[in-house]
Amino acid sequence: MVCSFFLLLTSPLLLLASPVYLQLTLNHPLSLAAYQVLNQPLQLAGLGFLPAEIAHLQDVVRWLAVVRLLWLIIVIIIGVGWWTRRRLTQAALTRAAKFTLGLGIGFGLLILLFWNQVFISFHRLLFPQGNWAFPADSLLIITFPEPFWQLTFFVYLALVLGLCLLVLLCERF
Repeated sequence: MVCSFFLLLTSPLLLLASPVYLQLTLNHPLSLAAYQVLNQPLQLAGLGFLPAEIAHLQDVVRWLAVVRLLWLIIVIIIGVGWWTRRRLTQAALTRAAKFTLGLGIGFGLLILLFWNQVFISFHRLLFPQGNWAFPADSLLIITFPEPFWQLTFFVYLALVLGLCLLVLLCERF
């Protein structure tokens, strides 16, 4: 069930961590340019990002690389499970979908009520070295403003919940 839960949470995340999503939501030339050179600190500096902003972006890239690798491993595990023990794997996916659906609804309500606290806690957890807080006039905040992150969270949540409902719907057939 843990593998299924992780798959349900990470698949939408990987979809949102794409240049297509940035282009659709931000339509800001610098955000797309920054995305294209995330692994190249000198080019990020050339776009005007400060060293602390570059360090944060590189931390994000490292986190996404870990998520992509774990996602691939989980897909392989679930694929092998589906091939060898289909009923057991399907049951685990169904349980994970129900659990994730409930958790997602609860977390969505938490975000609606306490956006700032959850956003800060999330960053403190993933970036404990503290390179995530920037002044409002920093290039990173201008390029990726808070309303973008609020929208992204709700799009992410909608994708997770939709994926859970799809799993539950497919269970019936």
